[in-house]
Amino acid sequence: MLAIGNHLISGLFVLIVFLFIISPVFSQNKNWKPLFPVEDIGFSLSGWYIGAGATYTLSLPSTTEKIYEFDDNSKITANFVATGNAGFLLEGGRYTLLYSNFIPYIDYGLSVKMLSGNQDYTGYQGLIDNPDTTSTSTSSASFNNYYISAHFNANNAIRISEYGYIQNTLGVNFDYKAIESIQGSFPVFSDSKTESEKFLFQLHYKLGYGLRLDKKHFLIFTLETPVLTAFPEDDGKSTIALFNSRYRPIMFSVRLLFLRNTKRPDCTNKSSDMKMDKKRKKARLF
Repeated sequence: MLAIGNHLISGLFVLIVFLFIISPVFSQNKNWKPLFPVEDIGFSLSGWYIGAGATYTLSLPSTTEKIYEFDDNSKITANFVATGNAGFLLEGGRYTLLYSNFIPYIDYGLSVKMLSGNQDYTGYQGLIDNPDTTSTSTSSASFNNYYISAHFNANNAIRISEYGYIQNTLGVNFDYKAIESIQGSFPVFSDSKTESEKFLFQLHYKLGYGLRLDKKHFLIFTLETPVLTAFPEDDGKSTIALFNSRYRPIMFSVRLLFLRNTKRPDCTNKSSDMKMDKKRKKARLF
């Protein structure tokens, strides 16, 4: 199952790169006006955004079985069942439009998120020389982790309508675990994790749909998951290890972007006005 998961992540990464490469071709073949009114000198090329959403921890495989042998000729056949719980996400930050069809804009900001999950354990203990079960033990544990996260994203888009677009995003996030709450009990074996990592530095991917509401507001729906963990070193696994299981964070968010007015240029400064107007015409977003 782990090998299948790695192949799926590799295939997803190839798809991401492919979409980033071909999206300018789709954009250039459309005759729609720029989705962001960047040639209007009344608008700034940067602004603020706020967002909220839900999180979920997906575990694949959800059920694992391990055998632990001990020096006293005994062994435990352990079955772990990991399940996810829903959490929340709040975010805010800034975006900046770029002079590029390949990466129309970047964004950066802070978020607070909660990740939650469960693990149920059933263990069968017996002698190695005798397969008959001598005893059975069970336990159940859950966790609620609260993170403060800083993120940076490079966004690419494919126009699909006059006011809508598909957004592909590659970004990085640096997470600090502010609170970890563990309830219940779980078995402690040689490979058990009694607490999750305090810091995480990850590469993530977001797939989204953006919609222009009016001239000054945009709504973006995104689905996000990490694809690589750079720190701590864990063979690059993008899942969180806790108890005897691993959990994949999935984040769904709704983000609202605000275009903001800028001061009208000084009519006496013609060269500055022309220079800024030229830049805005280059920044034809999608």
